[in-house]
Order: sequence, then structure tokens, then C-alpha cells
Amino acid sequence: MTVVPSGITTRMSAERRSPTDMPPVAGRAWPAAHAARIPASAGAPLRAREWVCDHLERAGWAQDRLDDIALVVDEAVQNAVEHGSEHAAPVDVRITADGREARVVISDRGRAGAESPLGAPCPVAPSSIRGRGRWIIAALAEEAVWEAHGGGTEVRVRFLAGEDPAGV
Repeated sequence: MTVVPSGITTRMSAERRSPTDMPPVAGRAWPAAHAARIPASAGAPLRAREWVCDHLERAGWAQDRLDDIALVVDEAVQNAVEHGSEHAAPVDVRITADGREARVVISDRGRAGAESPLGAPCPVAPSSIRGRGRWIIAALAEEAVWEAHGGGTEVRVRFLAGEDPAGV
């Protein structure tokens, strides 16, 4: 791992498989996975979304999809910081992408007393000012999975280039 100027610790995996355990499209080998370790802080969502979008821009992804993915990464990392991490604890972000498909994994270490949100997002009352992050993630990604992982939560999302599952 190396530390880049933004304070994000990064590494590249030589493995040629999906980091998300979601099956790849038939007949395709996965490009190398990239990983970042970002300290849980108020600035972590910004750092994570910029890092992910930079990788996708280099892979040729269109701006409208980058906007969706940035929102998903922001929500997932914000949840990891707010609900799943002690201050400055590592939040791991992994991405594998080519010009057609991207898979992003966000994982935290957990926080004493906090439960991992599992299963599909629950409906939120219209009058509630919170609680829509998981619903937004599920609406904008082709696939979104939340699982307990190593005492914390792992969020795995998959996107297709040129697709907008929310129809926006």
C-alpha cells in the first residue's frame, strides 16, 4: 500500500476477478482491483467519491453515470463513517471496472453496539428527515448487497455503463 497526497492509502491487486463475489459477465476476465483505505472522518465521503470517479473516468465512463455512482459511494461511505466506524478507523473502498461494468465495495470495521443493516432497505416515512441513504443506493445501482463483515458492514454495488436503473 502507498499513501497518496489526498491522504488515502491505496493498493492495486494483481488478481483478475471480481472483488465483490457477484458473478462476472460470462466470458470476461476482470481488470485488476484497486483499493483505498480512508480514515473515517467528515471528509471521507468526498475523498472516496473522487477516488472512485477518477478510476471510472479513466475507464471511459459517461458523466451521467459518474454522478449516480458518486452519490452511491457518498451515501455508503457516509453511513460507514456515521454508523459503522469509530473516529479515524479505516473505511475500505475497492473498485474493479472496465468500460462496461463497475463493482464497488465499501466496508467498515463496525462500532461497539451498532448493528449491521442487512437485507433490503426499509421504507421511510415522508416526514422523516433521515434514513433514505440505503434506498438511494439500491435505486441507483444495478445490484446492491449489505452484509455483516468482520464485525462491521460491507456494501457491494454493481453498475453498468449507459444504464440508469432509477430511470433518471
